[in-house]
Amino acid sequence: MMRTCEDHRSLSWRRLLYLVLFFTVAELLGAEGTEHGQAKGPAEIVKAKGHGEIMEDHVEADENLKEEGEGQEEAEELEEANPIDITISCMLCGGISFVMMLFYLVNYDDTDIQYYAWSTISATVSIFTSVLVFTGIHGVFEHFVLEELPWNWEIVAIYLLLIIWLCVLQTVLMLFAGQFPGMGAFVAEERRMWMVCWGTLLSHSSGFSSIAAGGLLQHLEMIASSPLLVLGVVVVHGVLLLLCLFSTEQLRLIIGEKKPADSNSFRIWHSETVECENDVVALSLSFLTVQSLRFMISGHLPNEEGLEKPEYSHPALCSLGLAGMGVFSVGVVSASLLLEGKVPAAEHPKKQRVLCIARDTAAMAFAWCIFFSAKWQLNSFLPNMDPNAMEARVILALLVSAVAFGSIFLLDKLEDLDSTGDDADRAIVSVIRALGILVGFGWEQSFEGASECLSTVFISKRSRGGTVAFIQLGMSLVIAFVVVPAWRKYILTHCKIAEYNYQNQVAKRRSRRLSTEFSAELKASSQSLARGTIIQERISSREMRMARGPARGVMQPVQESPDLSPNPSPRRS
Repeated sequence: MMRTCEDHRSLSWRRLLYLVLFFTVAELLGAEGTEHGQAKGPAEIVKAKGHGEIMEDHVEADENLKEEGEGQEEAEELEEANPIDITISCMLCGGISFVMMLFYLVNYDDTDIQYYAWSTISATVSIFTSVLVFTGIHGVFEHFVLEELPWNWEIVAIYLLLIIWLCVLQTVLMLFAGQFPGMGAFVAEERRMWMVCWGTLLSHSSGFSSIAAGGLLQHLEMIASSPLLVLGVVVVHGVLLLLCLFSTEQLRLIIGEKKPADSNSFRIWHSETVECENDVVALSLSFLTVQSLRFMISGHLPNEEGLEKPEYSHPALCSLGLAGMGVFSVGVVSASLLLEGKVPAAEHPKKQRVLCIARDTAAMAFAWCIFFSAKWQLNSFLPNMDPNAMEARVILALLVSAVAFGSIFLLDKLEDLDSTGDDADRAIVSVIRALGILVGFGWEQSFEGASECLSTVFISKRSRGGTVAFIQLGMSLVIAFVVVPAWRKYILTHCKIAEYNYQNQVAKRRSRRLSTEFSAELKASSQSLARGTIIQERISSREMRMARGPARGVMQPVQESPDLSPNPSPRRS
């Protein structure tokens, strides 16, 4: 016990000695700091300040510590929002806003805006579905056929694949038109809608197959070094396509001569096939032309899908140059429309068709130029973001959609003016349709990137190339199985009804004058599709409201009964 007390005493003396030494050293350091203009020691601070000031300093220090603690807590709360949460939040808010915007557009007071909105939605869905299915099939074909062939036989194989797509297009349209031996005449409107549905999908798929064939030629080593040679491929590829299409047209005319009793069925089949074939040529030639223009302006040839390496950053002058080529394409559209009006279709059907293809090609080239110009400009604004990543694709699609619909509103108001002539109105309508295609191209790039990202979820590191191709094909077919029936049953039906209301407005001085046969056919098809459905009830109630008196400057539509006779009376102009 005594020993323990002695130990405590020795320990307390040691602590006291340590404190004395500490204050002595601090006093010496404080004196040196004062002589050299440095900070004072603890004793000097106590002498210089009173106890009240020292207490205030402690309170301020405590408050600063509390503020720092609150700032750290807020920072910790902000750090909890990781990139995945932010992406999902933006997807939810942006998705519901975009859907509500579409509801506003398809129910807008102006019938023109309704038609443009439904047409844009239909074009977006059809392009997305077509490129998805084509990518899956082409991936399987590329893995099992093209990878094993030399470059010359690879060209032959990919052009054979294009011919197969065109043959499938012709066969499906003949099937729904009832042109095979032993099949009845084309009667049911439901078959006509199936014809439009599959004709649109297969024409877009054939167009992307044509893009793949022409892109392979553009990327050959002997051609890819020169922009002029790359542009020359477009000319050669276009001549081959026109020869193929004129050959199939001649075969159709031979078939039509053997079936004179079924002229109406043949006319519908021929017109739908010509329209689909024109889409194939216009889609492929426009994309390949813009590829060569991008090569000339930037000095870099994009890959077959139109993508560039992320490190390529283009100045604003390049973006303006590409946008200027898009404006030049609008001039080509106007010139083609003027020439179409001067060339009689009955006397020169082939010239008329070439002019129609040139007009559609220029309109799609305008859409491609504006899209890639916006992509270049977005890459310059966001240099740290990969332009081919999903974030950049969705941002670009949203920006393009907003600008396109805003331009459609302005152009529609311009077309409604009495000061614009018929030729100017036709050019304006062509530009409006090109803007709708632009929206479709923007979202097609986003959906294609989304499908590629989703396919990687089911692909392991041990998966072989064939397995990957079949997984992508399976996903494409599943998505198409879900999307295509709803698109055909609902979107195409609304689009047909909106087209009838769009074309049949007597209130506006229209440049969209229709032939008597097509006007009656369009009216009969729209009314037969809407008969007995909620859509017809909505149209009837709207007509009843409009019959009471014009609202917001909208004139009364003409109330006509459906005329299904083969020679209906001409529509009022």
